[in-house]
Amino acid sequence: MVREWTASVLSIPAATYPQASAQRPYAVVNRAGGPVDYPHDYPRYSVQLWCDTDAQGETLAYQLAKALPSITEAHERINAVGNAELTQLGYLEDGGFIWQVNFDLATNIRD
Repeated sequence: MVREWTASVLSIPAATYPQASAQRPYAVVNRAGGPVDYPHDYPRYSVQLWCDTDAQGETLAYQLAKALPSITEAHERINAVGNAELTQLGYLEDGGFIWQVNFDLATNIRD
């Protein structure tokens, strides 16, 4: 659900691992941790934004952070979202840049 929401909000492809043949910009969405206390789950998500320029990465990171409150409307099991943390991860050998957005969700996983 987070991968789909990210792709929709940013209008770029999103996957759960870097795509060898993907054209930038694209997003890589992963669960990066978070506790589970049934019937609740508190996942921490990491969204890496692979971009052609540092400015493009920063723009997409802020766009995602600004849209983050709307993720609670994306799925009925998402109860709350925490604040976004933005990090510029650096320069790629081929000239691209990666920005990362981390955030926590509170979800209901009751069957």
